[in-house]
Amino acid sequence: EQPASSLVWYKHKTKVFEDDEYHRPKPRSSHTLTVVGTNAFLFGGMTDANQEETEDQPAQDCAQPSNELFCLDVTNKTNMEWKRASFGTDPQPLPRWRHSATLFDNTQILVFGGFASSDHRLNDVWVFDAVAYTWSQPNPSHNAEAAVPFQLTNNHWANVPPPRASHTATLIGEHVYVFGGYGGLGYGRRDLDDLYSLDVNRWTWNKVSPKGVPPEKRCGHQACAIERKIYIF
Repeated sequence: EQPASSLVWYKHKTKVFEDDEYHRPKPRSSHTLTVVGTNAFLFGGMTDANQEETEDQPAQDCAQPSNELFCLDVTNKTNMEWKRASFGTDPQPLPRWRHSATLFDNTQILVFGGFASSDHRLNDVWVFDAVAYTWSQPNPSHNAEAAVPFQLTNNHWANVPPPRASHTATLIGEHVYVFGGYGGLGYGRRDLDDLYSLDVNRWTWNKVSPKGVPPEKRCGHQACAIERKIYIF
């Protein structure tokens, strides 16, 4: 057991690129934060947004999904710096929250699923290259299909998991294992206990049927890999 005296919380004061607050993330929840070397990449989430004043309604704060990507440089632990990534007109993921982000090949971040709106769940896959600062799509045809709300079928990617959010996605070897969450095709809310694997070399999905009794259906859980096992809590 670790002595309590050796455990300390620190709240860091972070700076922003070129002292421009445009590069600081707004308050948010249900985003992802993925560490690549000495950088941490924050993507998406439900964010604060200022709704402009109109003739019928005063200005007010509201929440909306985001597809913003920010990089936190943690090279200097006492002087960490935020910088917003810019992609111009290049294709990038829909705004979303409660998605997953999984690091593979040391520099690639795989984003899967999440909510685009309260009744539009996603099962698309995007990959962010943390070196080249570019988004790519392993299956653009399926991503276009997934971007249409109220889908009842998936025709462009064999064995792809049904749309979902609040799931987990865990890398073991060359496979990302997606477990649980809630969503489904044609469902407003349905908790799940299914397990799918995505081969990040061949970009093929498979539904996995392990031996034993699976965990109860759930969403909003956490998963971590220890050697060749995935622990669910």
